[in-house]
Amino acid sequence: MLRTILQHGADEGVFRRRIDPVDVHWMISSFATFNVANDATFSYLFDEEPDFITRHRRRIAEEAIVRFCCVPEAF
Repeated sequence: MLRTILQHGADEGVFRRRIDPVDVHWMISSFATFNVANDATFSYLFDEEPDFITRHRRRIAEEAIVRFCCVPEAF
């Protein structure tokens, strides 16, 4: 399914060509796993509310993945 989405985006000129869907899946999984596993640690170390950290890290992960997939002109 991810391969189809990436191909469609490439055909539309939004995504870069030849993106490996396994790489994108790895990035999504890595961000998600790290954020869940380290939620308590980050909130303790940086004295932030867990909900704030979760929302903030999610925005960073989303932007990183979009920048990885998109052609520069698309964002």
